[in-house]
Amino acid sequence: MAAPERGQVLIRTTAFTVHPGDLQAIDAYPGKAAQPVPAGLESTGVVEAIGPGTRVAPGVRVGGRVTVLRSRRLLDGPQSH
Repeated sequence: MAAPERGQVLIRTTAFTVHPGDLQAIDAYPGKAAQPVPAGLESTGVVEAIGPGTRVAPGVRVGGRVTVLRSRRLLDGPQSH
């Protein structure tokens, strides 16, 4: 895995949720995804690395446990900040 760049955090996921909407999407589009589609909106994990100059919430550090809530903006691809 490449080191995270500015504005990125590398998290080793240890658990994630599966919501009813995830199951509906799997049923609605079996075998149709052009790329792997991650399930779950929330996940927990361990911070492996923080990109240079990346602002993180207070208390977030390498080796620390975090809970992540994906946003639609993140799913749409890289964003300019």
